[in-house]
Amino acid sequence: MKKQITPLIGLLCLFIFTTCDKDVEIISSFDYIISMTYRDKATVNLPENISFSVVPERLVHTQSYQFKYESKDGSGNFVLDGSILAQREWIPLNELTFSLDFMATTIGSKEVEVTFSDGDGLEKTVTLNYLVEHNPFIWKASTTTNTININEEVPISLLLTNTGFDINAKYERNIYFIQGSGNIHLLNEEEESEIPVETGKFAEMQPGSFSLKGEFKETGVNKLIFEARDQNGQTQRDTLSITVEEIEFSFTASPQKNEIDLGGNTNLNFNITESNPSGTSYQMRYEIVSGNGTITSGGETVAPNTFTPVPTGNFSWDFESSTPGSIEMIFFVRNETGVERQRQLTIAVSERDYDLTVTPAAIEAFVGSSINITLLINELGATGDTYTGFYSSSGTGSMEIAGQNYTAGQQFALIKESNALTYTGISEGRHTLTFKVKSTSNIEKEISTEIDFVSIDFNFSGSASNNELFITETTNLNFIINQTGIGATTYESRYIINQGEGLIRGSNGTQLAPNTYYETSEGPGNYTWSFEATKAGRIDMTFFTRNVTGQEEEIRLFIDVEATDFSLDIVAANTNDFVFQTIPLSFTLNQQGVEQLTYNMTYSSNGDGVLTIGGVDYNPGENIALTNVPGTFNGSYTGNSVGNHQVTFRVVSSNNITEDKTININFNTIGFQISVPANLSVKETLTESLNVVINPDRTDLNVNYEIQLVTDQNGTFNFGGISPGIYLPASTGNNTFNYTPLDYANGTHIITVSVRDNLGNTNVENIVVNVNRKPIAFGRAEKENVNCGGLNGCDYRVRMYIKRAGFGESRAFDGATITTVRIRIFNRQDNRWETIVKNFNELETNTQGDIYWRLEEEARESRLRYLDQDFEIEVQDNDGIWSDKSFGSVIRV
Repeated sequence: MKKQITPLIGLLCLFIFTTCDKDVEIISSFDYIISMTYRDKATVNLPENISFSVVPERLVHTQSYQFKYESKDGSGNFVLDGSILAQREWIPLNELTFSLDFMATTIGSKEVEVTFSDGDGLEKTVTLNYLVEHNPFIWKASTTTNTININEEVPISLLLTNTGFDINAKYERNIYFIQGSGNIHLLNEEEESEIPVETGKFAEMQPGSFSLKGEFKETGVNKLIFEARDQNGQTQRDTLSITVEEIEFSFTASPQKNEIDLGGNTNLNFNITESNPSGTSYQMRYEIVSGNGTITSGGETVAPNTFTPVPTGNFSWDFESSTPGSIEMIFFVRNETGVERQRQLTIAVSERDYDLTVTPAAIEAFVGSSINITLLINELGATGDTYTGFYSSSGTGSMEIAGQNYTAGQQFALIKESNALTYTGISEGRHTLTFKVKSTSNIEKEISTEIDFVSIDFNFSGSASNNELFITETTNLNFIINQTGIGATTYESRYIINQGEGLIRGSNGTQLAPNTYYETSEGPGNYTWSFEATKAGRIDMTFFTRNVTGQEEEIRLFIDVEATDFSLDIVAANTNDFVFQTIPLSFTLNQQGVEQLTYNMTYSSNGDGVLTIGGVDYNPGENIALTNVPGTFNGSYTGNSVGNHQVTFRVVSSNNITEDKTININFNTIGFQISVPANLSVKETLTESLNVVINPDRTDLNVNYEIQLVTDQNGTFNFGGISPGIYLPASTGNNTFNYTPLDYANGTHIITVSVRDNLGNTNVENIVVNVNRKPIAFGRAEKENVNCGGLNGCDYRVRMYIKRAGFGESRAFDGATITTVRIRIFNRQDNRWETIVKNFNELETNTQGDIYWRLEEEARESRLRYLDQDFEIEVQDNDGIWSDKSFGSVIRV
């Protein structure tokens, strides 16, 4: 505490301190208060924001503050940027107002003490009181019905709603039976699928509404528990009770036929009807009280006295008899609820017999021809026997059944009803055929029929539709059979090639082997083969035809075959154009003959060019496989050099025929002009944009351009990394670059622009650049003593002059004026450099015309910050250009 003193002594001391020393005492510590904003209710494990403010009585920039905190039960922490702050440790404050989060890991009342301290040790403590609660949520299970039949599906709805502040809360659900049993499925309505729910086990879930399906397996009351919990262990439960009842049903049974033959079968038709459809499952078994037989379902044998799953509604099994007489059966049906019904069926089974008939397709035929015979077995009474037989003949012949030949007396298998047989008579005369048949029931039967076989005569002729062909071409070979005898017969033919080569095909297009007989017609008339040429030359062929009696006739045919040839034609859309222009070409390849040839093309040119076909570029001499020929195809030729291009194309076919064709196209050079600015005015060290325009005679051709820039003075360019004297790529139209004059020189810079193309053309233009000078800076800093004398002593000041009579001044040129002054000076008090900027109109002048500003003024010289210190000064004119820096030190005057 300061002591009190008398007014006179106080005035004397004030006078002495005022006249002798102007230093004063600085107070840096002031009292402060703590204000805070927070919500006293919080959610467990959820950050709750708190705002603190340190409010001092007077703000002192050099003062510092810190804080620490302590949670009384240890379950709450301060969190900053996601990181937990350590308790009971001082934490520096960068700002007097700040915010952070409080997060508690348990519920209940929480007390947190927060202590603040300034740099002088003055502490303040505040207490925060919180009520921490669980994040609330709603959990509910419901169903549309509480009474169902056993195995009936019941819909269940679940609702989970987050009603708290923790929007990122996570949940798990558990579903389990405490009474009864069954299956629960989660319904995915978007994908129309069902997901089984594993009961008694927690699984993740999101808030929302969900649809489930329950299936119950026990009658009576079934109870389900629905449990939900969040990540903090908060749990809610809901219960559903479902009553499951037994299912009543009716059962009927009847056979499709009450009487069947031995080995025969009939459907056994059943019906199960529920008073209220439930979806429960049913099983059925049977007993055969008398007789014997086999019962099947879906082709599978059903064993007696074995329960088998069956559907509700109508369904059927099959019964097949194995003993004659009366068959008695009892059928039992039960459902999952234990309700059972039974029905009795009776079927009469009779013995077996059969009739036998034989019918030939004709009773007269040519020797060597085949006659179809139908042998019919008509079963009487019981069915299901198998049959065998054999035949005998009074003539010479063979029997074919199902593609296999049988001799007389050789046994073959038969089927009930219709059997197709084919008999071929080799000898002339009447053939008596006798068939003997035996069933597996040992019943034997015999039956006979007769067929007369006679001989026949015929004439054979033929010709080719075309006697002159190219290789791979085809012509028809037309043949005529004129029968002179009476009767029906078939004919077969063969061929030999006496000279040359070729392929013979039948009427169905199948290739025929030489000297091999093929069936050609069922009787007299016409048939057609074909001949395909495979080699040039004269073809000599002989064809033979015979009938079933063995009589044969022959004819001889001749065909001349020529090799395949082709021609090539090429048309250019234009024969005179600019260099780099693409000329469309049309190619036509005509082939004489239909032989499947391949073609390859090459080309040569006395100029520099590229041939393009099908989007692919080809160089001279490179092989080009032609597709879609014979026919017309397109291409193009691009001339990359000036002059007449003589382009020769050569096409070679796969049969080694060559065709050459030459076209001539003249390609002319392309000129261009350039334009540049006549002259420019540029401030020294400023950058100016210049534009060079390239205008070619043709703009759609592939001509490349380059620009070279050269200056006669000290300057720099910025154009794609360009350096003076170096050519860089340019484009048609505008080419913009920047030029910066680095010094004033004589006030004029000349830029020489040279443009050249890849055809050898060059154009040159000059640009005159008028250069204006940048400003110059002058600076003089002086320390002076002022107001000396009397009891107060001297004041001390430092001035910075940008104009000082007799020493120099800062200047701007070419009509510009100085607008801004910037100095950089060392502050010896703070031991650092400072930068000070002033507008020119803020500076002061004196009667001598000096221009300056006051840097500082103090009552004591020791307090001067800039005394004897180094400085840098620069000025800016109204064109925005800064001068070079001027250097100096503060001097004493």
